[in-house]
Amino acid sequence: MKKLIIGIVVFVAVIFLLAYGVLFTQPGNNLVRPTVEAKINSALKTKMTLEQFTLRPSYLFIKLKTPMGSSFVVGGKFGLFSKKIDVKYDLSVVGRENKFKLKGFELKGPFYVKGTAKGSMEGLLNIDGKSNFASSNISYAIRVKNKKPAFVSINIGSLKLKTLLGVLNKPTFADALIKANIKLTSFEENALKGKGDVYITNGTIDRKVMKKSFNINLPKTEFSAKASLILNGSLTNFGLDFDSNLGKSFIKGSYTQKTNAVKAKYDVNLSNLALLKPVTNLELRGSFSTNGTINGTKSLMYIKGHSSVADSNTTYAVTIKNSKINSINLLIKNAKLNKLLALLNKPIYAYGVVNAQIKTDGINPKNLNGTINTNISKGVVNSSIVKKLFNLNMPKTTFTANVSSNIKNSVAISKITINSSAAALNTKKTAFNIPLFKLSSDYTLTIPDLNKLYFATNRHMRGSAKLTGSIDYSKKGLTATGFSKMLGGSINFRLANNNLAAAAKGISVVKATDMMMYNRIFDSKGSVNLNYNLLTKKGVLKALFVNGHILPNRVTFLLHNMARFDITREIYKTTKIYSRIDNKKIFSDLDMISRLTHITSKNAFIDLNRDLIDAKIRVAIKKSAVYVKLKGNLSHPRIKIDFKSLIKHKAEKKLKNLLKSFIK
Repeated sequence: MKKLIIGIVVFVAVIFLLAYGVLFTQPGNNLVRPTVEAKINSALKTKMTLEQFTLRPSYLFIKLKTPMGSSFVVGGKFGLFSKKIDVKYDLSVVGRENKFKLKGFELKGPFYVKGTAKGSMEGLLNIDGKSNFASSNISYAIRVKNKKPAFVSINIGSLKLKTLLGVLNKPTFADALIKANIKLTSFEENALKGKGDVYITNGTIDRKVMKKSFNINLPKTEFSAKASLILNGSLTNFGLDFDSNLGKSFIKGSYTQKTNAVKAKYDVNLSNLALLKPVTNLELRGSFSTNGTINGTKSLMYIKGHSSVADSNTTYAVTIKNSKINSINLLIKNAKLNKLLALLNKPIYAYGVVNAQIKTDGINPKNLNGTINTNISKGVVNSSIVKKLFNLNMPKTTFTANVSSNIKNSVAISKITINSSAAALNTKKTAFNIPLFKLSSDYTLTIPDLNKLYFATNRHMRGSAKLTGSIDYSKKGLTATGFSKMLGGSINFRLANNNLAAAAKGISVVKATDMMMYNRIFDSKGSVNLNYNLLTKKGVLKALFVNGHILPNRVTFLLHNMARFDITREIYKTTKIYSRIDNKKIFSDLDMISRLTHITSKNAFIDLNRDLIDAKIRVAIKKSAVYVKLKGNLSHPRIKIDFKSLIKHKAEKKLKNLLKSFIK
């Protein structure tokens, strides 16, 4: 028994000596250094080499170093059994260190963090320190009680945002001066207590970095901000005031830690929308303001707001589900059309009242679903702007418009109705593919009184017209077709970008001249083909009319008196017209054949801009010819008829007869 007790004592002594040798001697410390190094790197999530490790019953010294020369040193009194410490620590990151890893961050030097840790590991431990992190002036105090944080105080002075972003290896997209004061007194789960204040001044955005790093174009932006945070158990109250050259905004509310619920109010005021062009890619003008509330959690959040944009009463509701916009409901009441146009930096084409409701299930342009209903009432065209921009003397024109759209899989199917005092436009199905930016639509255009289009045609006309067709638009270009039954026949056209091809069949010349309010001079039916370029304003017109006859007019009256021939009794089996068009200047060739006459003209000139005509027409009657000149106003030209050839022919015939009689 005695030997057993002695053996146990000896064994315990040996174990103690071995443990002491490993823990409290340098050779032992060197032996366990790799293990300690791994533990420290694992705790700090860094990669440093433990160059020195000294542990004694009352002393501790640790020095870690990186290949670039950064170091972390801890040294001082350490009571292994009493659990009391009194040490100094110093983290020094050198300037050439670009990717110093600490707690998951990649940091860039130079900076330091140093201070002291005093107290008991089991009782109260005081950790104090300071740092020049990001060229700032930071001081902090941490109190740890029973291995749990009991108090934290952090004071940040003169922290430069640009330097901070650089130290964190982030794009330096902005610079500002940051000051902060943060105090936390409780760290219980869902029961944090404390407060914090952050002040940001002299803020500027680096536009080049924003473009390079995030592909975002921003205007010149200067800003300042103030943020406050009060933690009181499970409830956190927060506030943020943001001021910039773009406008002022604030948000104020609360956050419940147990439920992750947010409840807040916000107010956004943008003073100059023109500065947002690099972001919106729109030429916006004027100011914009909105306010509202935010309620919900990260999984389901509701935003409700109001705006008086364009003197309207606009409300909106946005649902955010799992951090993604789930639905949007926008209601615009009594917005002023002229102010909406001004907001979009467009000319004030018209005045009116706009009401609209937009509902979508998100904002994904590749998979958008919802409805859009828009109505414009009390519309009046702004004649002065039309005159200024298009040089058209448009009379007072009133209108209303309705657009009803159903969006499914990013394709909007719409029904459009526009009624004005001049014309009406309706579509049964207008399809717009949002991702492809492709439009296809039918249309019906009704013009009850063509004379109301005088401002555009510069020609008084009578009658009405109805046109139906289709429109297709994509990135490749525009294609439009049209059909109308008018002038006793039918008219078709096809527009491909700038090229217009039109064909008329069975149309009546009399009905055409009546519509254009010209004097009736010819009655026939036939076909017309037109090819015209809208960009160059040049084209060719070909016409063929059959079985026509000339109607009584001043020319036929003179011919009848001088030539003793009634040309109105002639039937012209074919009448051919070939015209070259150059910006409303028309040069035409005419060819008309009947049993006893042949009427021709070369390069007859008509100027539709000035309503002028200058034409020379050869009228061959049997074997003689008469020349008719038309010059001046197109509706009432000056008429000059040359009967020399006819008189000469008659004289020669009479003389010939006299000679025959004389010889006889």
